[in-house]
Amino acid sequence: MSSKFLGPAGLAWAGIAAIAVGSSNARAQSLLEFDRWMQKIERYSLGIQRHLKRDEAEQAIADAHEIQALYKKMAEYFVRRGDSHEAEKISRTGVELAGQIIQAAGRRDFAGAQRAAISLAKDCRECHSEYKPLD
Repeated sequence: MSSKFLGPAGLAWAGIAAIAVGSSNARAQSLLEFDRWMQKIERYSLGIQRHLKRDEAEQAIADAHEIQALYKKMAEYFVRRGDSHEAEKISRTGVELAGQIIQAAGRRDFAGAQRAAISLAKDCRECHSEYKPLD
């Protein structure tokens, strides 16, 4: 639409509307991205548990590195969201637990790595009920 039809006030409102639409699209995109991260974490978490049961340290370590990267993204997501300090804390704990898996599997302490992997899976489940952005 040209400025001839909208006038200065109309142009200002059109600009605000465009920003609002862009903002809601960005939020929707980040929610979709967040949901994908959670799905990947679940797959990697299950993979870690399988690898540990088979004493496959290298594969468990690789999956734990992937989980660390995803949890870092989730922590940043919750920082941007601003109203989910507990979920941010849980995300940071996920980074730490993945680090424990890496360390324990690196020492071939499969029992210790399994304990950390189980804690990680429990934290995921507990966090979902309150903070999962999609129903």
